[in-house]
Amino acid sequence: MLAIYTRLSRESDDSTSIENQKREAVKFAKSNGYDGDFVIYDEGQGVSGGLAIYKRPKFEEMLKDMKEGLITAVYTRKQDRLERNIKTWGAFLEVIQKHDIKVFYSGVLQDLLTAEGKMLASIMSSTNTYLLDKQSFLTKRALHGNLEVGKSRGGIMAYGFTKDENKFVIIDEEEAEVVRDMYNMCLEGKGTRAIATILNDKGIKTRYQKMPEGTIKLTHKDTGKVTFRKKSEVQWAQNTIRNILRNEIYIGRKYFGKGEQRKIYDYPVIIDEPLWHEVQTRLNSNKLVTGKKIEHRYLLKGILECGRCGRNYYGKINSNTNIYMCSSKRFPKINCKNRGINITSIERYVWERFFELKDIVTPLKEYIEHRKKEDRIIEINNALRLVDTEIEKISEKRKRAIKFAIDGVIPESEIMESLKNFDKEVRDFNFKKKNYESQMELFTNSKKYLDMLNVDLENLNDITFKKKQELVKKYIKRIFILYDNIIGYDLKIRYTFGHEVHHVIDKNYLIGLDLNSRVPMIFDDRMDGELIYNQMVERLKRFDKIDYKDIFE
Repeated sequence: MLAIYTRLSRESDDSTSIENQKREAVKFAKSNGYDGDFVIYDEGQGVSGGLAIYKRPKFEEMLKDMKEGLITAVYTRKQDRLERNIKTWGAFLEVIQKHDIKVFYSGVLQDLLTAEGKMLASIMSSTNTYLLDKQSFLTKRALHGNLEVGKSRGGIMAYGFTKDENKFVIIDEEEAEVVRDMYNMCLEGKGTRAIATILNDKGIKTRYQKMPEGTIKLTHKDTGKVTFRKKSEVQWAQNTIRNILRNEIYIGRKYFGKGEQRKIYDYPVIIDEPLWHEVQTRLNSNKLVTGKKIEHRYLLKGILECGRCGRNYYGKINSNTNIYMCSSKRFPKINCKNRGINITSIERYVWERFFELKDIVTPLKEYIEHRKKEDRIIEINNALRLVDTEIEKISEKRKRAIKFAIDGVIPESEIMESLKNFDKEVRDFNFKKKNYESQMELFTNSKKYLDMLNVDLENLNDITFKKKQELVKKYIKRIFILYDNIIGYDLKIRYTFGHEVHHVIDKNYLIGLDLNSRVPMIFDDRMDGELIYNQMVERLKRFDKIDYKDIFE
């Protein structure tokens, strides 16, 4: 299979558009035996080739597929589309050499397996890195130069500022008045959360809300999940207010650069310096009054996800609250209304049920049994032998066709088409072979996974909180929570080994029930477990949003 990699650089002037890159690549695929046998890895716009591999998800995905043998050739416009980073080039080169993968730049096959070819490509990689570093230096120098004369450095400007037709920084009086109100409200004793609420209630637009329609990209810090939010939904938040109150830009000091390149530039003044310092004193005194921050430990941090809006659940503990709640609750206008879940109850349920009671072992065993029924080892081995036989037959046909061409039996014009067809057949069979090998590996790894799990669950006595958290994240990928007034909490637990189970917990936290096995867990042993179970089953039978009736009837 042919991998087509496209990227529109944020630092290159000669990059053709993504659509042009795709069109050229597809044309190449159709005319070189890859018609219908290619996949496009589109990194999109504004992604630098100098970034580390893990910051380029499509490139990382392509490398993974190459390592798994799914890719036999790579097409890209130029080498600098693949990388502008020597380490990245080294990783890419290692994979193509190990798996004998062809590489085409704008349709031209590259020599990357010989010593000379590798040397030239490495020189090109070093040149790409040099050009990127040089361009970065020149860009930063230009930005410093703009700030030196009072011009904007580009990008989104700090709230309260704008630029004139000549790109000189000036004060946006309407926004500046809002900034002054923030400082005054802080001196009046209002906290950053209260200030954000007041601004949202007044309908004062944030910088994003003033922009044209569009979305912003958000990456979850714990899971890496990428989501997109409408700019119109970005409201004033506590951290935004705090950053504005702390920022020295409002007293005329603009910091730019890192390390030795970090400099201070003059900026238009919105807040008088005495007022700014007074606000800093107030913010610091609020810290002291609040006292030392109590570090709460959340066992399921980064795992819980709202089943209604897709946002993460976060923990909140104080004198009145002890719940994981949807993060949309922080913004009244976009609150999805999904109910929070008691921290003690959900953490107890997950830990006791899946780890202490070893409930997690059952679905993994079922998963392995399913794989055994579906892809028995003997069947996979037979399939692999058949594929190898077909590949050998095609190779022999190919050799005979070349011999006939050499002997003049078949015209050269006809033999080229035949060779292309033979090569495509071999690629198809190699692809099937990799699939069978992957199935075998999955089955083998599943058994290893089970052995590892049994070892981890052997001794859970006196286990530290950190170790508990590590075990939970090791085996549970996500827990989706959806509340309903009839049944309570609907939970879908997705394991890291690819299986998913369905549980419910009633709203009074009396019972948790596995809908797959129908096995309950009673939270309080003093309660009548049979009565509670029957009551839950009756509620599930009446519930019409999710079809539970077939499970219990």
